[in-house]
Amino acid sequence: MRLLWLAQAVVCLAQEDALSLLWRAQSLENAGRITEAWLLYSQAALLEPRNRLALGKASQLRAKALEKASFSLPGGASAPTGPIEQISAEDLAMIERLTPPPALTPRAGPPLTLDLKGDGKDIYTRVFAHFGIDVVFDGDYEIPRDRHIVLTAASFAEAVYTAGLVTNSFVNPLSPWLALVARDTDQKRREQERNVAITLPIPTAISSPEAQDLGRAIQQIFELQKVSIDTVRGMLLVRDRWSKVKYAELMLSQLLHLRGQVMLDVELHEVNDQSNLSYGFALPTSTQLIPLVRNPTLAFRGATTFGLGVTGASLFASMTHTRTSSLYSTLVRSLDGLAASVHIGDRFPIITQTNSFAGLDGGGSALGLTPQIQFEDLGLTLKITPHLHPGGEISLEVESEFKVLTGESNNDIPVIATRKYTGTVRLKQGQWAVASGLITQNVSLNRAGLAGLSRIPVLGAALSRSGQDRRIGQTLLVIRPRGIGAVPAEFPAVELFTGSETRFLAPVN
Repeated sequence: MRLLWLAQAVVCLAQEDALSLLWRAQSLENAGRITEAWLLYSQAALLEPRNRLALGKASQLRAKALEKASFSLPGGASAPTGPIEQISAEDLAMIERLTPPPALTPRAGPPLTLDLKGDGKDIYTRVFAHFGIDVVFDGDYEIPRDRHIVLTAASFAEAVYTAGLVTNSFVNPLSPWLALVARDTDQKRREQERNVAITLPIPTAISSPEAQDLGRAIQQIFELQKVSIDTVRGMLLVRDRWSKVKYAELMLSQLLHLRGQVMLDVELHEVNDQSNLSYGFALPTSTQLIPLVRNPTLAFRGATTFGLGVTGASLFASMTHTRTSSLYSTLVRSLDGLAASVHIGDRFPIITQTNSFAGLDGGGSALGLTPQIQFEDLGLTLKITPHLHPGGEISLEVESEFKVLTGESNNDIPVIATRKYTGTVRLKQGQWAVASGLITQNVSLNRAGLAGLSRIPVLGAALSRSGQDRRIGQTLLVIRPRGIGAVPAEFPAVELFTGSETRFLAPVN
């Protein structure tokens, strides 16, 4: 299946609804076209996240679809080989055929003390006879002459290794009580040493890129023929000579074991205070001119007296106070050096582009609009990367981002206000760290009254309306890390002695 075909398929699928995608996916699944059916189920799940049938089928067919899918690079280039390859069925069948050799089982007894001068056969015969192991020699084994070996309270592995150094030979176990000795050359290594293929479990929950980095590192260190990783089943396959595979297995077990885990308590505190105070003397802004005579028609012949009505005036004073407190708490588990993400908020749809097209509707033409929607994560988005240190200390790399709608828009696209914080903190296990905090305070003063009269220094305050609005908001983000398991720096590492750089030490037990 080519990448170009996949891109075209995704574009076409975006123009269909979820129901039609489900019908097509079921038909393809019944026809045995698993990869195409999985693509349709996944697209339907994206269109309708609450559709249980689409979500269940997409998860169920994922592993089978990835196994059957094949990709080709543009221009006819071949895909790179190495640890990023998936474990195939042929590789699993090869494990049953390329099994490791048996381990030699020495006889229980005292350590070996030996001071012997002779040829290679005499040295190996005396060494293996002490531990109850029979020995045979290769058909064209060139017997080393005039060799001297001195051992003092040596174990079985030490005695065999020393004999190999003295005689320039290596041991190939044939059974738990029988060993073959041959000259230690590249040709004899290829002929006599057994090629094996084993699978190593990856029990620690690590990401796929990290598992591939481990495979590449082991392949480069031991120069292995083939390393394949199956992240779905959590295993790593190694194939090469037993002397390399054995130590690669021991090294990988230490790398996977030395991975601490961290539990993070994340809490977001929000406190908002709002108060409103208003007081003063409200005079009427309009009134009537009232003549103070009984017969208004005759009042204009002489002096006339008028009055102003002030019955609409009022004296008032009021105060309101509101306090709200919110707490968002979550628990996140992560590995040493692996980032963990937390999102507190909503996903807001934003129309970024509108495509118009003309079509026929009955007898006339019609214009249709197709919007392109992009979802923005509003609220708090937090990314924390923990690192374990000796002495019960943990350092946290914190990246926080806070997005809110401003209420404004540009070309009908909402404007989003963003605040970011990036920092590093180091603290003891169980201690709380204030990652970030934000304090907002808004105070507004207003005065209303008759023009001119309200500006009088003392009298204006008494004959006008005054008000004060105060808003105070506090946001606090706190994090508490707790370590789980051993700290990598405090866990004892086992030294691996592999022999010389060109020829690895052949394992005997």
